[in-house]
Amino acid sequence: MPQINLELISEIRREKGFSNADMAKMLSLSAPEKYFRREKGEYNFKAVEIPVLCRVLEIPMTKIFK
Repeated sequence: MPQINLELISEIRREKGFSNADMAKMLSLSAPEKYFRREKGEYNFKAVEIPVLCRVLEIPMTKIFK
């Protein structure tokens, strides 16, 4: 089963200057900690969040998976 490349997501988010709070808002999460936990791998990104994540970070869907 493919895994999401969390290191890539974190790196690109920082390069684009987005905070955890920014990302939480764009993914309609109630708190920045919820995004932080997803990016650190404590929780999985939901299927509906992945296309939004790709669009916001400008990552092709094929590149987001390892």
